[in-house]
Amino acid sequence: MFWSSAMNDDNDDLIRFASEILTVRDELDPRVFNRNGAVHEHLRLRMLDRADYLVKETVGMIDGLLTGDVVLLGSSASYFYRPGSDFDVKVEIINQNCPYLPKDTNGMDKFLALAGGEFYTRNKYFYIGNRFLDMKLAAYIMDVAWTGVYSLNENKWRIEPKNNLTKGFTVDSLIDYYHQRCAEIDAFMGSLPQKDGKYGKEECQKMFDYYRTQVLGRNQTIEDYLAFKLIKATRKLKNLGGFIFAQQYKLFDF
Repeated sequence: MFWSSAMNDDNDDLIRFASEILTVRDELDPRVFNRNGAVHEHLRLRMLDRADYLVKETVGMIDGLLTGDVVLLGSSASYFYRPGSDFDVKVEIINQNCPYLPKDTNGMDKFLALAGGEFYTRNKYFYIGNRFLDMKLAAYIMDVAWTGVYSLNENKWRIEPKNNLTKGFTVDSLIDYYHQRCAEIDAFMGSLPQKDGKYGKEECQKMFDYYRTQVLGRNQTIEDYLAFKLIKATRKLKNLGGFIFAQQYKLFDF
């Protein structure tokens, strides 16, 4: 297959990853939340400090843009976190009256993804302790999520996490759907034509849009979300993202 084929996975690793993803804890991660269900204050302040730095280094000087909420979501805001789960944080950026940036959320999301990507190419990634802080700029914060959504600004839950999301799933059913998703991504990537071993501007744009909406953003069902977590755990997400950005750099002549 064109992409990192699901058929090349080590089955023992897949079973282990899927089992970890489906494991529901009795309580929220005590390293993140206190007994009252609030993020530990020192951790909340460190995340907000890094969010402030990210904004200042990317879009903070653009007139007409406002910083909205900063939220913690993902595995660390759920009952199925793992010991090494990332901190997934989104920083809301609102286009109030900037005349030369798009008003619609899709256009703003595309701009913010590029701004964030450029920032991380010239800076070290964020870590808190030994856990990766996956912080992204976003045009909006989802009202519906498969994990909890915790407002770091307001220090309270916007959406409280549920502890029964993985009910009805088995390791085998998750792995089967993971293979299906990998095959879909393979099929799309393999459908894009090359010329002299190189993708054109249109193909690179299609790759980026697909990656953003159908790989990173396709979480309309809990099944999609869990399969995405397995794709991420097997490092296929990192491989795919690295490949796509490498193709975009090939468009430039230095």
